[in-house]
Amino acid sequence: MSITPATPSEFEYELKSRSKARWVLVVVVIILLAIFVPPFISLNRLKGRLGGTIGDSLGRRISIGRISLRLVPQPGFDLSDVDIHDDPNFSAEPMLHADKVRATLRLSSLWRRRLEIASLTFQEPSVNLVRNDAGKWNIATLLERAQRIPSAPTSKVTSESRPRFPYLEAANARVNFKIGMEKKAYAFSEADLALWLASEDEWHVRMEARPIRSDRNLHDTGTIKLEGTFQRASDPRQTPLNLTVALDKGQLGQLSEFVYGRDRGWRGGLDANATISGTPADLQLTLDATLDDFRRYDITGSDSSRIRTRCTARYVDSAEQPHSLTGLDCRLPAGNGDVKLRGAVQQVFTSPQYDLSVSVSHLPASVLASGARRMKKGVIADLNATGEVNAAFTVKTEPSSGDSGPVIAGGGAIRDLRITSKLIQPELTVGEIKFAFDRDDSKPAVRRSRRSQPPMAAMPATLRITATPLPLGAAGHLVYLEGAIHSADFSLSLRGQADLPRAFAIAQAFGFAAPKAPVTGVADLNLQLRGIAHDFPQPWLEGKASLSNLQVNSGPVPVAMDFATAEFSRGAMNFWTQEAVLGKSGIKLRGSVTYPMPCSTEPCPVRFALASNELRLDDVNSLLNPRLRERPWYSFGKRNDASGMDGWTGDGTINVGRFVIKSVALDRFSAFVHYGEGKLDVTNIAADLFAGKHLGELHVNYAAEEPRYDLAGTVSNASLENLGLSLWSNAWHGGPAHGGTIDAKYQLHLSGWDAAALFKSAAGSADLLWKNGAFTGHADNGAARTLAVSDFSDRVTWKDGSLQIPPATLKTASGAFEIAGTFGRSYDIRVQSNGKPVLVAFGTLTAVPPSTPVAAKK
Repeated sequence: MSITPATPSEFEYELKSRSKARWVLVVVVIILLAIFVPPFISLNRLKGRLGGTIGDSLGRRISIGRISLRLVPQPGFDLSDVDIHDDPNFSAEPMLHADKVRATLRLSSLWRRRLEIASLTFQEPSVNLVRNDAGKWNIATLLERAQRIPSAPTSKVTSESRPRFPYLEAANARVNFKIGMEKKAYAFSEADLALWLASEDEWHVRMEARPIRSDRNLHDTGTIKLEGTFQRASDPRQTPLNLTVALDKGQLGQLSEFVYGRDRGWRGGLDANATISGTPADLQLTLDATLDDFRRYDITGSDSSRIRTRCTARYVDSAEQPHSLTGLDCRLPAGNGDVKLRGAVQQVFTSPQYDLSVSVSHLPASVLASGARRMKKGVIADLNATGEVNAAFTVKTEPSSGDSGPVIAGGGAIRDLRITSKLIQPELTVGEIKFAFDRDDSKPAVRRSRRSQPPMAAMPATLRITATPLPLGAAGHLVYLEGAIHSADFSLSLRGQADLPRAFAIAQAFGFAAPKAPVTGVADLNLQLRGIAHDFPQPWLEGKASLSNLQVNSGPVPVAMDFATAEFSRGAMNFWTQEAVLGKSGIKLRGSVTYPMPCSTEPCPVRFALASNELRLDDVNSLLNPRLRERPWYSFGKRNDASGMDGWTGDGTINVGRFVIKSVALDRFSAFVHYGEGKLDVTNIAADLFAGKHLGELHVNYAAEEPRYDLAGTVSNASLENLGLSLWSNAWHGGPAHGGTIDAKYQLHLSGWDAAALFKSAAGSADLLWKNGAFTGHADNGAARTLAVSDFSDRVTWKDGSLQIPPATLKTASGAFEIAGTFGRSYDIRVQSNGKPVLVAFGTLTAVPPSTPVAAKK
């Protein structure tokens, strides 16, 4: 075997490969050591030095819970439980607390044997911004102290004797606000903050956060972005600064809840951008804001809109002008016109003093119509207006006004106003509406805390609308509109004559409840429309409307009234008439009907107190029973198609001088009536019946396959003679039982659409007590005999169209007998004693004259 020695080149290559492998292994070991070893190295003895280094950079005392070394990806330290303490003059709480902080070292500073921090990154810190009683913020004093500390720019590459200011950033921070010792509910969440020294004398700050409240669940307040610079200055009030503040995609309802603590009920998307430049003692301010799709919270489907405004002002804080806005100039364009605000506000943060002017120039009336559609629920979508608004106002704080707020003066007019809608035909031509502000000393202002509402919320000013004629009907029918709008409520008065169809159409177009069915007549109005300017309660009417020649074609039948009165109050409308004729039914009623306003349920329940001289059950049945009314040709036999009562519900009392049920008359009838969901309940029925007294109740179900009637009640001291005359007319004189009084407790059940069906279905029972009467019958020999009845009591049943009398005791002056049989249009009654026939009576009541003897039936 021979061995071939390696050549020099192969040997050198193998040495180089082994050398590279060793270096790779060394690098891997170093990396692993850098990753895994530093966390186990305790550097607690460096906490004081590191805390001092960071504190010197910020001008605040720093405390650190734990510290560990980190070598990759950049040498530094991982800190835990870090507190940046606040100035004791502001708060005893830390200004900032973070569970985790990453501190990155500047390697170049180590060559100078100095520990210098390149950056501090706070993970999910909690920051407290505090304003003390002197009106200063702790963040401002922190920046002032940081400015006085000699620091080199953050990005400076070369090291020098001055430490370079670290790059400070906070990720996902929560920023809390405190006023003195009180921590406020509002805060910033998900905040990303950064601060660094960009150049020798210029600091750069950046923030992006979401406004929240700790006592509310807010999720759509938008994003606040702040970015800008400020410079060193010996006097903090003369610090040059240049900032931009923006709000992106803020929702109006959520923002109002953030500011006021509750949702004010407005919706829309708000974007705003403000620039602030100058010094804290003299700032130039510019604001551009855009509001998209402004509307009330419960109004949907409105057309899109965009409101833009631009404001400029100068903020001055000097001995002569403390905390003042001067040169204020705002413009809101709309169509060919605009709204402008100019002036100044002194002492903005303490006791505001106003000197403002507002001008409205050539503002299209269509803007007002669009505002009505977005601010008033129910306004019809096609409501529009033509014309223009011109006005001029001043808002000034007078020395004599004290704490009552600024005085608003001025006025204007809406000219050539025409209101159009498909409901308003022809269009409503108003012409000119004049309005003006005046001071309302009758409504003293209630001064509220500026923490809960803006300072101008308590202005005791009234916007008055001068009397304006509105043509509401035929020639000569004018209604005069006047108004008074206060800061918290409003009142519009309507006086004059109006055609009801025209008035109702206009009311519906503006979103007010009004009958939609055809109603004709003339109204003499003396009404006030009142409302509250917050929380969107439904406006209400107060006053009276006198109606004449009224014809209402709603419900199951038309109703005609020569005269009627409607009285309105908050929560109800009371309608009263001397006589109302219900279609062709012959029913005439008088009394009152009360409707809730507004009505929160459907159908809307009514309350009534009605009376009539005479009422017939057949007429009432024709009104309520859908089978008995004429139906349109397209109903195809469905009994409920023509029923206007299905959508009604209500209850009340009714009093009738004479209530006629077929041939039975009830005098002085009174009852409580409830109707709803196709069911009629008449309870507490009291009436004079057959010279006696009746108490009872009636329940009718019209919603079933066929109407069902359930009656129950009691009759006391009724005359049997009167009962017979009512039921069987003069033929009763040929009947077997006569005279005396009857007491009864009964119940009766019927069903069907007509009299024949009702008679056939009738079933019931009664506990009878007959006293002091007479029974006439015939013996076997045909001779007539009359028994004087002292007492008869039994439970009888109604079946197959007649009363079924089971065997019972008939007490007479001659002794006790047993009586049984049937009684109806025809009768067959037998009286026995000890099982032997004594008397028998049979026949047909309507066929037997009183003087004709009746042969005994074998």
